[in-house]
Amino acid sequence: MLNDAQNRKDSLPNDDDLPEWLREIRGTAPQSQTSSSTTISFSPSPASSRVKASRSQTANHSELKVKTTLQIWTRVLRQPNLRTFQVEMARANLTTAMTWMRIVGLVGGLISSFGLVLWLSLVISFVSDPMFGIINIAGVGLLGSIFNVIFSIMLAPVYLRVISGMLFVIAKLFGGTGDFEVQTYLIATFYAPFYLASRILGLIPLIGWLMLLGCFIYLTVPSRYVIQAVHRLSTKKSLYVVLIPFSIAIIFYSLFLLSWSFITLGFLSSKGLHW
Repeated sequence: MLNDAQNRKDSLPNDDDLPEWLREIRGTAPQSQTSSSTTISFSPSPASSRVKASRSQTANHSELKVKTTLQIWTRVLRQPNLRTFQVEMARANLTTAMTWMRIVGLVGGLISSFGLVLWLSLVISFVSDPMFGIINIAGVGLLGSIFNVIFSIMLAPVYLRVISGMLFVIAKLFGGTGDFEVQTYLIATFYAPFYLASRILGLIPLIGWLMLLGCFIYLTVPSRYVIQAVHRLSTKKSLYVVLIPFSIAIIFYSLFLLSWSFITLGFLSSKGLHW
């Protein structure tokens, strides 16, 4: 009997030959390694939060820059005195001055382009063929406006450097000891808004040009304080430094204004329009 039992036991299949479900019932199935569960989180990652925070800070910083710029321009134009420019010297930055001029160059270019289209419309309105006038306004006006904006952006910073450079050289001849970048920044605080005003007033024939001449003369006031603050010159020497180039510029502008006025009036008179 013992032999029969041994034979039956030997005839039973090994655990390895049994199905896995049956081995689990018998408790001989190998224990599977439990994989660590992965939890998917939908909360924003730190990197995403940093990007959003950076964008928010950039927007706030840009808004702060615009407000600060307008405050600087307003303060300089309302209080053009020695103390005002001495305070502004602490934040002098040539890059900021060039950025201002590029921005006003863009805006001023768009404004003057509008005036170009108006002037072109006035001239072409005297042409007998209306279709010819429409084609010229659409073609020449658009092309001229594009080039006008591009050149305005490029030349506005150049104008600032040229004006500041002339004043800087003359100030050095009078014994000035200032820095060119500081002087250029301080001049930009009032020249940038003046540049915009000149583009707006330039749209108004004669009256606007005369007002522009008055604004140009007014620029001698803050310019004198800039030279005095930067180069530490006396009031008299600072006035000489400013009056020499400004007097020459005012004379040339007056001659240009008179010449252009006569040309405009002559053109209108030839077309039967009398003022």
